[in-house]
Amino acid sequence: DATVQWGAAAHARMDRNELIELCRRCAGYHIFLEAPLAACMTFVLLRDESLTTQLVAAAASALTMVLGTTVVLLTAMSLNAPVAKLSLVTGFALQLSVVTAAVQSHDPGPTFAARLAASILVLAGASALAPRDIRRAAFAPLLPHRWPQGFARYSSRTMIAGLVTTLVFSRCEILVLDAYGEATAAGVFALAAGLAGQITAAVDAMLGPLIPAAASLVEVGRERARAAILRGVRLSTLATVPIAALTIPTIAILVPAVYGAKFSSSGSLFISLGIVSC
Repeated sequence: DATVQWGAAAHARMDRNELIELCRRCAGYHIFLEAPLAACMTFVLLRDESLTTQLVAAAASALTMVLGTTVVLLTAMSLNAPVAKLSLVTGFALQLSVVTAAVQSHDPGPTFAARLAASILVLAGASALAPRDIRRAAFAPLLPHRWPQGFARYSSRTMIAGLVTTLVFSRCEILVLDAYGEATAAGVFALAAGLAGQITAAVDAMLGPLIPAAASLVEVGRERARAAILRGVRLSTLATVPIAALTIPTIAILVPAVYGAKFSSSGSLFISLGIVSC
């Protein structure tokens, strides 16, 4: 997140050297810190699966971290459109691999490994789409230190906010319900939470590219930032009000008909989660 902010500002100033420096330090963070941690965590989470599944998933998780820097820099440079197109193209392959793994194995472990492995397609494609100097910098990592002034403070605050957001919007409640043996309640909640996240997907996709755009505007035209942010808030409100007024009650009514009577309670739960999502 901090690399996107500072990278967008450097890109707006046309300071290519600082952008490359940020890219190399971001790559160092991904390669030297995140990749080993992700691989170890994945290996431990799949401890009940076969060794082959553990190794494949851990390797895929680490490779995802290694290839992730180019996506960060493409976002900072407001080149989201190529990544979005790539995601649409590779999305079919990703979904097909997950469904195939689920049907063939009937096991969440191999399915999870297949999902991780398939996600590499998007990141590899993004690396191919990146400008040559950015791609070269992403594979020439530096130790993740000596950040610009304010970078570390912003990163730490964003990390804390991200953890809180994850607790609110992720499905951590499923782990709690499952720990208490409430498997049925976990399934009902999972359906409602999944639907609540999907209904605002279009708005989320629209807001994502505005982050580097706002950072660039603050850097080169700070006096225009307030009006631009107000326009963004008004637009997102205009987009979510019809969803809250029309889509949420419609889906809540249709849930029992589509998913069956066993999930009828998901409809009422979806209303509150859908409003939170909006």
